[in-house]
Amino acid sequence: MDENKLSEIAIRVSRYFRDFLQSDFKRAQAPRRRIVLTSDTGFRAGMRTAPYPALDQELWALLSKPTGEDLT
Repeated sequence: MDENKLSEIAIRVSRYFRDFLQSDFKRAQAPRRRIVLTSDTGFRAGMRTAPYPALDQELWALLSKPTGEDLT
């Protein structure tokens, strides 16, 4: 391989790694999820069910049913 060609390849590879290191190559963290229990107008749109174990179990059982089944 000719010396000029090898030099050109080395320069291109080094530029690639230089750009890689200068950029923010760190993996971006996923945004934190949060559950909003009130709407923008202050309407209570949800509630925590953990303090009510029986209700919590019933809700999870209901939510685990396929959508085609009767939900009663």
